[in-house]
Amino acid sequence: MDTLISTETYKDYTIEIHYDDAPLDPRDDDNLGMLWLTHGRYAFPQEIDIDPTEITETTVYDAINEACDPPVILHVYMMDHSGLAFSFCPFGGYHGHFDSGCVGFTFTTMERIKEYLGFEELDDDRKAQIREILWTELKEYEAYVNGEVYGYKILKDGELVDSCWGFLGNPNGALTAAQDSIKWA
Repeated sequence: MDTLISTETYKDYTIEIHYDDAPLDPRDDDNLGMLWLTHGRYAFPQEIDIDPTEITETTVYDAINEACDPPVILHVYMMDHSGLAFSFCPFGGYHGHFDSGCVGFTFTTMERIKEYLGFEELDDDRKAQIREILWTELKEYEAYVNGEVYGYKILKDGELVDSCWGFLGNPNGALTAAQDSIKWA
């Protein structure tokens, strides 16, 4: 059952914003990046076949490099304090020292870069663009694991006329999409 967050009247319609209680995992979509994350309490994605129990003389970082030679690979840090937060940098502050640490990596391959972006070669600007995409994908995953996924229902005279689900990160995205749907109806 979806949980109602807010209701708004827009033109002659009622828009309901709900939590999406059955969201799709954004890691099941096409992504430029791959994640390899591990944690004792969470079942995180490991999107490349590396078993950390079989790695002895090398690190996971080296194993990823050996397996797919990624042109961009970034550490992923996680803070577990009233929800999960992910970052490419270690967390500071009081809680950062106790509730966080490196949980893995996000990376991509040259083959994926060619397929998704059409780049044959990489310069610093293109690598920066790739890091931004990997950051966006990581933040989408963060929203998903924290249950920050929303949907809308549009009603007219109490009857459902439209709905859409899977808005990650902020309920305002669902509201804006609902208003756009009404504008174009």
